[in-house]
Amino acid sequence: MPTPTESEIQAVLYTLGAELSRVYLSSIGDFADEVEVFLNREDMEGARAHIANLTLEPLYEANRERILRFNMNAFRFGSEMVSKNPAGIIEGVIPSIVQAATDQTGMMLVDLSATIQRRMNAALDRLDRELINRGLKQEDEVDPRQRILNQFRDRLRATARGGGAGLVDLVSSLNTTRLVSYGFLNEAALTGIEQYRYNALLDVRTTPFCEHLNNRVFPITSQLQSLDAILRINDSDQIRNAAPFPRFDQIDEFRSLSTEQLIARNWATPPLHFYCRSVIEYIQGTIQVAGLEIPTAREGLQEILTGDEIRALLNLRGITNSTINLTQGALLAGASALNIIQSLGVSAETLGLIRAAIEAGLLE
Repeated sequence: MPTPTESEIQAVLYTLGAELSRVYLSSIGDFADEVEVFLNREDMEGARAHIANLTLEPLYEANRERILRFNMNAFRFGSEMVSKNPAGIIEGVIPSIVQAATDQTGMMLVDLSATIQRRMNAALDRLDRELINRGLKQEDEVDPRQRILNQFRDRLRATARGGGAGLVDLVSSLNTTRLVSYGFLNEAALTGIEQYRYNALLDVRTTPFCEHLNNRVFPITSQLQSLDAILRINDSDQIRNAAPFPRFDQIDEFRSLSTEQLIARNWATPPLHFYCRSVIEYIQGTIQVAGLEIPTAREGLQEILTGDEIRALLNLRGITNSTINLTQGALLAGASALNIIQSLGVSAETLGLIRAAIEAGLLE
């Protein structure tokens, strides 16, 4: 499969954020108008009480299906970077990881309400200080006070609109980026691929973090486990501390880390920062099966091995038809590679062989 173009990547990663930020902007205008009513009366406490009622939960609830659809597209996009006909994509089935990521996006959007509230209240505090410092809270200087209030209303509206829309965009794009990586890792694990290469899409916008990882090779399974755990977090406090991005003042430390240390910090898959355009891609390697070193193939081991060889290797591993049938049933139900590995107790290498047996029609 050819590497997707940058425009294709950006459409998958950022379209949801752009759409939700537009929805936010269309709704926040009414809220800002309501806050202005309190400001016109110079009722600061009323304005603060109204700001305290701001919530983005209706935004999420009204757009949950849209978020789910874009998240599924991101998962599919990543899967198709491995295989033209990905086993992890079952028509009409939404994988549990996509559902979990959608719920998590909703949680993060609702949490944004508090951030926007803090910013708006900070703006109110600045207005209070400005009026006090200039001695304009009394009725004897109407025009200067009105000028300051007018300027403040513009700033407050900009805070509610522009600042809030940017945050909605950031949060919404975060999990589409993670799901592209997850889709790739999941399909790679199902196919018997053990490694991936980091592609930083080098240009003038590439951050030093992604540039440093460009062309680095990392293992599939450990990264799939880490990303699965991150996308399934459903606690607001925990998500704030999960997989924090490297800071720019950490770049020297980042460059000094080994592969194992990068993996331990969850710094080996995109995104490494907001609006990260990097992707991961297939790299040919080998897997060890029953003491044999077998080259990988992006569409599956059936491209490398004959049916008899696949049967022989499965027999050497003690894999029964029952295990193969269970794996096939799990795949048809939309189970992830990680779920199959953990629930059936098979290795990633064995899963690749079972998938090859299914694709080669050895069960028919």
